Amino acid sequence: MTATMPEPGIYPAIPFATYLSWPAEHQSRLWHIINKTPMHYQEEVLRPRPPTDDMALGTAGHYAVLQPQVFETLYICEPPVPEGMKKWDRRTKGYKAAADEKRADTGKELLEADEWEFCMRARDSVWKHPVAVDLVKAGQPEVSVVWTDGPTGLPMKARFDLWVPKARRIVDIKTCRSAKGSHLGRSAGELGYHFQMALYWQALQANIGQNPNAPIIIALEKSPPYAVACYEVKESRADGMPGPLAVGKRQVRGALDLLAHCMKTGKWPGYDQGLLELELPPWVGADSWEAAPVEAVEPEMLDKIF
Repeated sequence: MTATMPEPGIYPAIPFATYLSWPAEHQSRLWHIINKTPMHYQEEVLRPRPPTDDMALGTAGHYAVLQPQVFETLYICEPPVPEGMKKWDRRTKGYKAAADEKRADTGKELLEADEWEFCMRARDSVWKHPVAVDLVKAGQPEVSVVWTDGPTGLPMKARFDLWVPKARRIVDIKTCRSAKGSHLGRSAGELGYHFQMALYWQALQANIGQNPNAPIIIALEKSPPYAVACYEVKESRADGMPGPLAVGKRQVRGALDLLAHCMKTGKWPGYDQGLLELELPPWVGADSWEAAPVEAVEPEMLDKIF
């Protein structure tokens, strides 16, 4: 059942299920319009995908980092491996019985040992980082926001990992393979972190009546040593070129305007229906490697190729 939309405002401590039920546009759906096409957006609206295991673990990790006391009330590690065994075979009746018993005794959700380790070490890494821990201590976790997009009139919603009122900053935690700047920048472009931060910036601006400061991403590696780095998502770069926040704002505006047009016309186009030309990204072929001429290849190899 869809809940009634609340009035525009900032809402801490709203259950996630309640937030999900609010009928409003949000980042994960809008990104389909920019990253793919309106057709993909409509598919997500009509047939939303169920949460994945990675999403569930991400939720547990967020609780461990941002609300460790709440985490302890919700999760428990799976039973220890019995003496004489190297590891559990989770397909066996013995494991299932031990796991069911622990769930029944504690009333908590069971995490596998490696998932538990991730949550514990992620928490420790963030809380040992001088910038990250100050943000976590000063911020309000899991804050829901409602506003109306002025140019289109579309109802909007967002949910911040952290809202730091004194600093007027939104903080988002991203797990990643590498928290190195160049690697995280590539992930941001592919997954739309800049787009998400721009939409969150718009949400906050609409509710506090002034420009927020640059959002911050806490990048947390999802494998040992679970290193952490903190990045500002700025409006402009040091060289004066548009920064990721400015790029994200343009994309947000484009996505919302296109969505409003599709809603008005009832048309949800996919990719161009003509014959397209394949283009390679600029880094392909940027090195000095050159293919050997065909005549330099052994005849036997040609037979295998052709």
